[in-house]
Amino acid sequence: MARWGNYCALGDSVSVMRRGASDLAFDSPAWSWTDRVALAVESVARLRGEAARGCSLARPGATVEHVVHDQVPRAIAEGADLVTILIGTSELLDGSARPAPLARRLESGVRVLAAAGIDVVLATCLNPATAIVPRRRRVRTAEFTAELWSIARTHDASVVDAWSLRDARLRPLGSGDRVQLGEDGHRQLGTRAVHVLGLPFVELGSRPRASAGDG
Repeated sequence: MARWGNYCALGDSVSVMRRGASDLAFDSPAWSWTDRVALAVESVARLRGEAARGCSLARPGATVEHVVHDQVPRAIAEGADLVTILIGTSELLDGSARPAPLARRLESGVRVLAAAGIDVVLATCLNPATAIVPRRRRVRTAEFTAELWSIARTHDASVVDAWSLRDARLRPLGSGDRVQLGEDGHRQLGTRAVHVLGLPFVELGSRPRASAGDG
């Protein structure tokens, strides 16, 4: 099992960590999926008697270009050894991007991260259950998701399934990132990412806990 010590989340508002908010209790249902991944990385490190940290470089309204141009260099500068990336859904659903060029741009960022020795987890596009989204745009998100699997194979990255989450919600135009996850969606995606990483965690109730016997 990899011994990660510095996890960075990249993406838009869906990947912004919330656990630093003063009004949220430990492992609050309002925590994001990246909060839960950070908790897993930090907890497993503690079982080894080591320190680890998790942070989010994600920001509301970010695009693939923002991730590659701004967030990827910052993650490297922060000394990250693990990153997650969830990006692209809003651009594709808005009709402002095409899958193939968007995937090529994202791959350039993944290539830089891999060259720096950083492990990468790519989350697939979200798929909000609504008839409002034109079929051709939903097809684009499916095509982009297929491109992500190809990128992962090429650069030895991992993929976590966000497409099948049923808690993805479409927001009105002009309200920022078009797709958001509810509390259950964040919990499920966090759990899936932890499992993809192979961390020795099981979920008890709403809280994933490390198993000392697995360390």
